[in-house]
Amino acid sequence: MNPLARELSYIYLVKKVEVNTPILFINSDNKRFILAKLASRGSEKPFESSIFADDTELLSLICLLLVNGHQDMLLKALNL
Repeated sequence: MNPLARELSYIYLVKKVEVNTPILFINSDNKRFILAKLASRGSEKPFESSIFADDTELLSLICLLLVNGHQDMLLKALNL
């Protein structure tokens, strides 16, 4: 189990799944979030870049882009 999954398993049920996207988004109770660009398998670091924030305004904008069907806009902005 990778270190992030191990840490999350203390407070959440963690299941191994195959993910075909380079973006990890975790919304914690609509108050805090983690947004990260995943590195390629085998990379020294698990993330190329990431942000953790408790800015609810920024969270609502990211949710609008990622969760509400506007994924293409964010992916184009990030050059993914």
